Amino acid sequence: MKAGEWAKGEFLGTELNNKTLGVVGFGRVGQEVAKRLGHLGMDIVTFDPYISEERASQFGAELVDELDECLAAADFVTIHTPLTPETENMIGEEELAQLEGGYVVNCARGGIVDEPALAEAVEDGVLKGAALDVFGEEPLDPDSPLLDVEDIIVTPHLGASTEAAQENVATSTADQVVAAFNEEPVANALNAPSIDRATFEQVQPYLDLADTAGRIAVQLFDKHMSTVEVAYAGDIADQDVEYVTASALKGVFEPSDMQVNAVNAPQIAKERGIDVTESKTSSAEDYQSLITVTVSDGEDSVSVCGTRFGGEESRIVRIDGHRIEAVPHGHMLVVRNKDEPGTIGFIGTALGESDINIAGMFNGRRTIGGEALSVYNLDERPPAELLETLNADDRIIETTYVALGDE
Repeated sequence: MKAGEWAKGEFLGTELNNKTLGVVGFGRVGQEVAKRLGHLGMDIVTFDPYISEERASQFGAELVDELDECLAAADFVTIHTPLTPETENMIGEEELAQLEGGYVVNCARGGIVDEPALAEAVEDGVLKGAALDVFGEEPLDPDSPLLDVEDIIVTPHLGASTEAAQENVATSTADQVVAAFNEEPVANALNAPSIDRATFEQVQPYLDLADTAGRIAVQLFDKHMSTVEVAYAGDIADQDVEYVTASALKGVFEPSDMQVNAVNAPQIAKERGIDVTESKTSSAEDYQSLITVTVSDGEDSVSVCGTRFGGEESRIVRIDGHRIEAVPHGHMLVVRNKDEPGTIGFIGTALGESDINIAGMFNGRRTIGGEALSVYNLDERPPAELLETLNADDRIIETTYVALGDE
């Protein structure tokens, strides 16, 4: 128009009304996006292993079990997950093919979408377009294939670059400093307990243990959880454990929400429609104190039980009733297998052939010849091909990689 042209026939838009929006990651931001675009007449389908069906339905969204199912149903996909080992390159060539004829929007974190695969998919017409505000490497490399595709919009990570956003950040910071001085809860504190100092010193040794048990439990549970139970046994049951429970929730949500902490974790549980319960008992069997974190969907569940040895070292001593004594750190491989001769040897050989070193191994079983469970501490993450090799053996029931991120 400014050049004096009336090129009306050269532009044709796409309506959102009656289209389907796929939301990958249904935390606070994903829910807000669904709320707004639902009002524009879009159908909402979401994939998030850490959200309950009830919570999704509150926003008019259909919760699906698999990422491919979400992509196949969607006309537009918007991503709202943190970048974790679980989500890195989560959307690649095969996943993009499920979204044939659709659009991808990523304003979450770079590295979640395979950028070369996305560029190729748009250029080849598999997708109609994409819009990215975040990238695997920032600033974006001038040689990035994303810059060569006409139907890909790129912006330099400026999602929060508005006058209102900058003003809100400053105001929020000031409000939280005032709250801290007034000894009130600080909503986004990273390390400020909302309990008195004396109580904090009593429970502080158990905070990391509860966090770790929560992280392991949620990674072993492959369904949409609706409840989290934290059970205390022994000496710890005599303490004020509210902050310990919050630390367990932090561990549960950490794989899906990079901004979670022990202060805001209970609120995140509330936002996601997840019921949280505590229980206490004075009996802790052979241990001074035990903490058990159980995640459930109302039918199936996974329980992880931990303790402190010598008041210093954390140990996972039970997973779903299997007695073990695992050191929780770094890269962990949890294997459920038939209790048959040679099975552990087969697992060790497979790891060795993949050049994966075993730093520690812990095995437990309930009955002879029944189901056994082994935990392997590894020096690096096992490749997908190795897990496929293990799972192809009839003696292996299930393998799960657990990332604790503290190596």
